[in-house]
Amino acid sequence: MNYEGNISSIKKKKFNYIILGTVVEHLDCPEVTTNFLKQFLKTQGIFVITASSIYSKWSLQFMALKLKITNPKMMEAHKKYYNFYELKILAKKTNLRLKEFYFFLLGFNTFTILK
Repeated sequence: MNYEGNISSIKKKKFNYIILGTVVEHLDCPEVTTNFLKQFLKTQGIFVITASSIYSKWSLQFMALKLKITNPKMMEAHKKYYNFYELKILAKKTNLRLKEFYFFLLGFNTFTILK
């Protein structure tokens, strides 16, 4: 859903899916955002989360600091890198269950379903 306008009108809506694609790794407290967004999920709704994995950190640093082919500020925007354990902690902090987890893109990213 592409939403423009007053946030109060969206508070009445419930969704089957909330997708956080490459978002949580940029947040200081992803559990706060996830807990806020839970109010918009239908009873059987799920979060679909993708995030940079712990295995991508070295490549991002290498491309930014050594090869200088990406902006170092982009790398600094990543607050955290994820694996199964880190996403399990996020699930616990938000009273959700980790239903599915796997790495993709050569292990540099994670895919997670929380319910």
